Amino acid sequence: EGTTRATALEISDMLAMLGAELGTSSTMDFSTVSLSALKANLTESLDLYADIVLKPAFDADEFERLRQQQLAAIEQEKVSPRSLSNRILPKVIFGDDHPYGGSSTGSGTQESVSGISVDGPGEFHATWFKPGSASIVIAGDTTLEEIVPLLEDAFGKWKSGTAPDKEIPEVKPLTAGQVYLVDKPGAPQSQIYAAQLVSAYDSESALATDVANTVFGGSFTSRINMNLREDKHWSYGARSSITPLQHQR
Repeated sequence: EGTTRATALEISDMLAMLGAELGTSSTMDFSTVSLSALKANLTESLDLYADIVLKPAFDADEFERLRQQQLAAIEQEKVSPRSLSNRILPKVIFGDDHPYGGSSTGSGTQESVSGISVDGPGEFHATWFKPGSASIVIAGDTTLEEIVPLLEDAFGKWKSGTAPDKEIPEVKPLTAGQVYLVDKPGAPQSQIYAAQLVSAYDSESALATDVANTVFGGSFTSRINMNLREDKHWSYGARSSITPLQHQR
């Protein structure tokens, strides 16, 4: 929502003039800043991109506006069976104190969001956004000979360093099944999750794992959806997935 040289609205206007698109996202393991730019405006687009990555301003007014949006989003999640389940499930599987134990919606809790100071995002950025822990991936009409000098110009002043190591403790699987019921009187439908831990991501077995999940429940024509929805008409839909985490999933 703005850098030290431009406000969020000014950045939006610059992106429109350049014909570029920019996005940011975070998962349990990674934060990503993405840029899609026209070849003709690549240098200017990379300059703006680097400004956003390296010099975010974290304006106090913008911060408070987004905090209120986040708190409202949490309230909305609590009235939806699907998002409410996604808030509770990680805590059940990993535990309250585990890095993966927070809401998988990524919105946090009222307590955590209310407790963040305006300095919090800046401290996070200074600690975790380090070139030694970052990767830049480029796809499109360019070559290494062309793009590397442009990246050096845009990111050459990024101070060296790596982010701290993050401890992800091993969680022991449950020895017996457990059932958790979240009662919501008057709800028009229910959301049912069955979950268990699987091993960390492994590139050698990833393809086989993805194929197995697709057959079992990863697509509309999967076994559990064809059984529970198409054959028995017991559900609007049944799916399976493996959470995209770097450690136990």
